[in-house]
Amino acid sequence: MVPVPFGFSVGDFVASISICAKVITALRDTKGAETRLYFTILQLQKLKRILSTIDELQTNPISVDVQLIEEARFLGTQCRQPLDRFLEDLNILESRICVWQRPNDAGISDKAHAALARIKWAMRVKRHVQSFYESVSPQLDLIDVLLGLINLQWQTKNHESIEDLNKTLENIQQLHSG
Repeated sequence: MVPVPFGFSVGDFVASISICAKVITALRDTKGAETRLYFTILQLQKLKRILSTIDELQTNPISVDVQLIEEARFLGTQCRQPLDRFLEDLNILESRICVWQRPNDAGISDKAHAALARIKWAMRVKRHVQSFYESVSPQLDLIDVLLGLINLQWQTKNHESIEDLNKTLENIQQLHSG
């Protein structure tokens, strides 16, 4: 068993995954701007999935090729500063979600003001997500591929059935094609 220390604590992962989930939900609730935010939502979902997988590997280490782990760890250290900065920004933006949530009995002008605030908030999130991905996209893509290889290698070592391996391979291909 080889632990996968990426320099993040388990608490950091749990908090980061939670923030991503809340912001994804809020972006979906922007009513009307969602189509313009579709790619941003996908990027956040990918980040959430990568963080969840790394968290799982850290809490439940598996026996795989140490070189794959080292490569993923190296790429993870390159992402650490931009990810910390991005998650701080996202945490601040997530805390502002309640500012534009209005009760159902609010007047028309309150609802219009809330809708405008919601769209402005969503566009701000979009800019932060784009900036973050511009700085670390290649590293995140490679980490994602390495995590897929680690998973595939682990399943192969544990003699899972061919059907399970084919499902895993299909899932990996779907993740990278969409």
